[in-house]
Amino acid sequence: MTQSRGAKTSRLVGLSSLGAVLSGLVKTAARFTLPLGCALAWAAIAIGLEHGVDRGETKFAEQFQVLFVLGFFWTLAAKLFAERRGWPALWHLPLAAAGLALLVLRVFTGPQTWDPFSNPTVLLLGPGMVLLIIVAPFLSAKSDDAALWDFNRAGWVSAAFGLLVATIVGIGLSLAFGAVEELFVKLPNHVYPDTWIFCMSVIWPWQALSGIPRGFQRPEGDFCPRWLAFLIGYLLVPLVLLYLLILYVYMAKILVQWELPKGQVGFMVSGYGTFGVATHLLAYPLRDSGSRLVRVFHRHFHHALYAPILLLVVAVGVRISDYGITENRYALLLFAIWLLAMALYFTLRTRRRHILVPLSLALLLLAASFGPWGAVGLSTYSQMARLERLLAAGSVLVEGRIVPAKQPAEREQMQRISALVDYFWDSGKLEILRGRLAEDGVKIQRDTDKFKIMASLGLEYFSQRDDPSYFAFGAAREDTLDVSDFDILSSLTFSSTISHELAVEGSDRIYVVAFDSEAGRLSVRGAAGESVAFDLRALTERLRLEAYVDYQTSGRLMTLEGSSGKLRARLFVKFLKGEMENGVPRVDDIEATILIGRR
Repeated sequence: MTQSRGAKTSRLVGLSSLGAVLSGLVKTAARFTLPLGCALAWAAIAIGLEHGVDRGETKFAEQFQVLFVLGFFWTLAAKLFAERRGWPALWHLPLAAAGLALLVLRVFTGPQTWDPFSNPTVLLLGPGMVLLIIVAPFLSAKSDDAALWDFNRAGWVSAAFGLLVATIVGIGLSLAFGAVEELFVKLPNHVYPDTWIFCMSVIWPWQALSGIPRGFQRPEGDFCPRWLAFLIGYLLVPLVLLYLLILYVYMAKILVQWELPKGQVGFMVSGYGTFGVATHLLAYPLRDSGSRLVRVFHRHFHHALYAPILLLVVAVGVRISDYGITENRYALLLFAIWLLAMALYFTLRTRRRHILVPLSLALLLLAASFGPWGAVGLSTYSQMARLERLLAAGSVLVEGRIVPAKQPAEREQMQRISALVDYFWDSGKLEILRGRLAEDGVKIQRDTDKFKIMASLGLEYFSQRDDPSYFAFGAAREDTLDVSDFDILSSLTFSSTISHELAVEGSDRIYVVAFDSEAGRLSVRGAAGESVAFDLRALTERLRLEAYVDYQTSGRLMTLEGSSGKLRARLFVKFLKGEMENGVPRVDDIEATILIGRR
């Protein structure tokens, strides 16, 4: 009888616990409706794209995804800000709506690539929004650093637990689907990615938000958990000090050899600064009660920052001096300025507020995400000015007008200009480059690639890869063609990956034009068996030897002629692109005009 009651009690506890979990999730959805709505919207777009919805047909798909990610963070910050001040439930909606409107303006305007790893909107606004969540409930003179620390400790632990829950659910459902497929029926291929998208974009944030505290008061007593104190004292602080030692040894090497920093020094120092500042904030509860190493670290960390900051400024300054400002260099310089300000603040002030650390960086990142002073605006201006200086130095830009090169340009100069074309192309600013060149007298079509942009300047494009084996030649304008004694005029476009033969119909017969990429040959065959072949490899070698395309005499350089029996053909090459393989040119793409006639 006792065992039966115990079993009954156990079952009731289980049901009660499950009910409590579901009730908590419902309350979380009611509390954070807007953030979870943004998460669901992102998941819907991601699943739609996974199911084969064409990004071209779904216009602005990437922009909407960025908007909903940033919207999740902003609406969460607005909600926490309102809760801390005791506002009624719906009073935060105008604040959230105003922020979303500004995000719409930023996301859907301005040049940018939508690769999340290089998109300045994501790289600047994303961290800025996360930092806003950290400080949103404590934007008050009465706020306490201990309350800030404890609130964020609970929030980040909840985020980590939410990730664990989402991962377990994802693995469990994937295994269940695999069992169903093994034992019963084949499931659609999309069921697995759809499951993981839903787990990571809905279950994870939902579970993470359920652990965000409702109270924002100062914790009592020793408020640093033992596991966290162990992590800080025996892992994080020693790692920061080891990292610092490596940087100081490297700086000593620079002074001894008296050579400027090279490579990824900027990102190494910024990585150390981020890791060190985060560890310093995390160690706040142990500043007086932690181990001697932790106490010394917390007291003197900012004093040791000045030398790495100087190294960072020198490294970024050298790159900016040589190659101008880009979004990455802008961000590194901004971080160096912020790191110096924080070092001075903690060095000179005796009464410090730790909330200023994330708050100041959040404001800087938000300010840098838009406007002519921001990362995109200033980088665009810097790189455009640098391009104009290089074109002027090569006599391609003369008195504000583009004059295509008439003589070979130095290889280094063409590489530098190619790198700038790469910058505008890769950062989604091709429209800006197209508009600027149009002002200088060069019209570039929307489907123009990097090779043709360089060709329009009378220059050869050089890939920034270690192997400079790519080549591309083209004509900025087509000379007037003499069509006398020819029966057919036809435009040709061939690619090694698409078409290889084309039937050209005349008034009384049909000719076949064939492109052989491997042999580097374009040929014309008549019905009577005559054949004229054009050696594209020889043309490529001649153009590479010239190292430029003479647009004033393009007919001379880009025209090939041949005959066989009564068949006669003339080929005017507009554009030629390919790659060198073992010293032999392989032509991959060609655009041309062909004239065919009978003798």
